[in-house]
Amino acid sequence: MVLILGMRLMRAIPLASFATAHTRRIRRICATPLASPVTVLILAMRLMRAIPLASSATELTLPMRKCATPPVSRAMAVTPRMRRIWATPPIPMRSEAHRLAKRITTYAEARAALIHPQLSRHPSLRNTSEPMERHVLNATGGDHVRQRRVVGEMIDRRTALILPGVRDHVEAWLDRIPIGSTVDMAIGFVHPVAFAVVDDLLNLTGGDRDAQQWWRKVAIEVDSGRLSAAVLLEVRERAGARAGQLTTAMSATGVRLDLEEQAANIFFAFLAGFTNLANISGNVLLALARHPDQFRWLADEPGQRIAGAVEELLRFAEPHGRSSMRVAMGPVELGATRIAGGETVRICRGSANRDPSRFPFPDRLDLARSTGGQLTLGFGPHYCPASALTRHLLEFVLAGLVRRFSALHSDLTEWDVKGAAPLPMVLIGK
Repeated sequence: MVLILGMRLMRAIPLASFATAHTRRIRRICATPLASPVTVLILAMRLMRAIPLASSATELTLPMRKCATPPVSRAMAVTPRMRRIWATPPIPMRSEAHRLAKRITTYAEARAALIHPQLSRHPSLRNTSEPMERHVLNATGGDHVRQRRVVGEMIDRRTALILPGVRDHVEAWLDRIPIGSTVDMAIGFVHPVAFAVVDDLLNLTGGDRDAQQWWRKVAIEVDSGRLSAAVLLEVRERAGARAGQLTTAMSATGVRLDLEEQAANIFFAFLAGFTNLANISGNVLLALARHPDQFRWLADEPGQRIAGAVEELLRFAEPHGRSSMRVAMGPVELGATRIAGGETVRICRGSANRDPSRFPFPDRLDLARSTGGQLTLGFGPHYCPASALTRHLLEFVLAGLVRRFSALHSDLTEWDVKGAAPLPMVLIGK
């Protein structure tokens, strides 16, 4: 088939044009997963019938896998296999800034980087044309201070109000876990609890079941990298309509956010809240399952040990790949690391939490560890505004676990909420 295609091209197109315009493209086509005999034949038919020969040497455009929708012409037959390929969502790729960023992995340098005035959340780290990117995490300077006051006021006020409900959510979902059977704790505990807490925090759905299902789907799609432009447009509308909590916070602080900022911060609080609460609680469960001796130690005196255990679990449970991005606004020195102006920096919080110079035997879970200072919740101006809520949630989870179960078992060695990964686990009753 490739030979037939080549013969057809050579008959219809001058050899000079063919050699210069088509050789590389045909080689590339034949090297792709689409280059089955049927596909090559379709391409030949397209060349013979759909593309004017006079322009084919310079304007040959072929459908590649990255296309979101097929550029179909009447003369081009479309197979079910090709439709499946075109329907596949594009694979999310790290930005060039992430790929080229200088990594900061030691504890001292990471902590210093998080508060350094010359390391900024520069606009180059985000899509400045997208209104939903105008939230507190991406703000800098006075703009960040302004948004932080409103968002912080909202979260602090709402946290104090919803804590009894947070405990009830944890207890209710723990009661549903079957004892002695394998259960996916991601969908059986982690996801629903994280969503319920964030829903209460933002008063996102008002108890409407349809709205709850819609927002849950959005959360999973974002973590899986599948959020479409159409859904994002609806997110803007729904988030803007649920900005009442920010309105109250603006009245209390005397600081104003425009409508785009309000919608962006509601959506950001929802996504960051769901992802971080689910990620932390899921990895805490896995850490306790992988260290049964520490679970038994915690269960011996939970009232005295839970608060300290939360700090160690926050340190230990942060995945190694979690990081914070910054851009150097000028030359920066962090210990032995020198950063040029304009250079992108990736502050690896998970790696810093395993720095042996700060945490002796860092790969060992030690709930009695006295060395604090984990960077899971950040540090400095961008410190997590929901840190108190996160700690309270973990305290409720630990208390509920040790009261009901004698042990947790899992064969997994690592887990991340992104990608909707399962978290299979067996919980043994007392």
